[in-house]
Amino acid sequence: MDGASRVARVLPLGFRSLWVRRKHVVVARVLVVDDDPRLVKVVRSLLRRHNHLVESVPNGELARQVLRRGDVDIALLDVNLPDVNGLSLVLQLREEGNDIPVILLTARSEVHDQALGLRLGGDDYVAKPFEPEVLLARIEAVLRRAEGGAFQRAESP
Repeated sequence: MDGASRVARVLPLGFRSLWVRRKHVVVARVLVVDDDPRLVKVVRSLLRRHNHLVESVPNGELARQVLRRGDVDIALLDVNLPDVNGLSLVLQLREEGNDIPVILLTARSEVHDQALGLRLGGDDYVAKPFEPEVLLARIEAVLRRAEGGAFQRAESP
């Protein structure tokens, strides 16, 4: 059995993000919205190592454009963007009926800020700096909830 077949057995048939290319599986399409190129590079590297397809944008306006396309599975959204507050952006998405899972990323780690981010429509909240494996686990957990418990990490073939 080849690697793609092994992975296909792990993921449900209806998983909307399963793309098989050259025997590699892309598990989820992730949008990273952050204006810090170093952070984006670290997150992109982490997610690609785990077979996620990553797109990144540095501001809220470009994030809106990508999210309205409807072809990403989860967004990692910085709260402090140069052109818009990330909390306002997630609230606007929810008011428009866009239910894409959003993990808020921010240097603000106070309980009040976390609670506000979740109440305004964020699905999870990760304070910077973060441990890469914890971020990855939180992404997987949010995807699992969004897919009704169907998401499982695919092993690289």
